[in-house]
Amino acid sequence: MMTPHYLFALALATFFGALFHLVRGGGATRLLLYLACSWAGFAVGQAVAPYIGLDLPTVGPLHVVEAATCALLLMLGASVLVLKEPARE
Repeated sequence: MMTPHYLFALALATFFGALFHLVRGGGATRLLLYLACSWAGFAVGQAVAPYIGLDLPTVGPLHVVEAATCALLLMLGASVLVLKEPARE
């Protein structure tokens, strides 16, 4: 059974991915890419946050600032890699 903070983290990560897709645009495949990157980044940011040692605000046990930052970095990286076109001759 999922606890409320897992559901809240999933909802926040989904919101960040959808918002990034709204800003950057693209089709359904890009939306899925941004959602996956947001979920993965949020999980990595949450896992790494206790070891960083920053004293940033949390929402219960969630390190929202660190997790959102990591999610944003992964989505930006994916966006740059996907938008890169091969050189034309």
